[in-house]
Amino acid sequence: MNALRSILVAALVAACSVFSPPEIPPAREELNSLPQDIPHGHSRAASILILPPDASGEFGTTLIAYSEATFQMRYFRDHEWAEPPPQMIQRLLVETLEQTFAFRSVLTPPDLAGGAYTLRTMLSELVQDYTVSPPLARVWVRVELLSPSGQQTASRDVALEERMHEATAVAGIAATNRAVSKTLAIVASFAIDHTR
Repeated sequence: MNALRSILVAALVAACSVFSPPEIPPAREELNSLPQDIPHGHSRAASILILPPDASGEFGTTLIAYSEATFQMRYFRDHEWAEPPPQMIQRLLVETLEQTFAFRSVLTPPDLAGGAYTLRTMLSELVQDYTVSPPLARVWVRVELLSPSGQQTASRDVALEERMHEATAVAGIAATNRAVSKTLAIVASFAIDHTR
């Protein structure tokens, strides 16, 4: 009798695993906000090449990082980036610089143009910070502009914090988008100010 009961229980467990609903995949989130006020400069003959941003290891993946304690990094299970943030940021940066109407052309590799400036970026931080109240989305980008001859013309760090409306992943993603869009405007102004 016990043997029969064990067989029935094993069969029931197997049936449940076959008919149980599949695990829900994480929601795929995007960085997709352009600046509300895109800076404009006088039209110049210069072209600008936008290299793909470099990123620290944890910020170059589709994982969405958050922190609940100092020097601790975790990743959301139910949300992930649709693409690694450097790819999304590069597209947004190209579109932002095109809309400044300050450059003859805005290029990305493998496109090259003689006499083009080169804009390099490094994504050093992209995290939702729950160690403070209210929580913040933090973005930190290092920007470097190279002259057509390859010499560094200028560089700067852009570090922004954007307050989250509530302590949820979705609110953090919205705040991250706001911080990134403000970062794009600052980088565009930087590029306009240091080219001719």
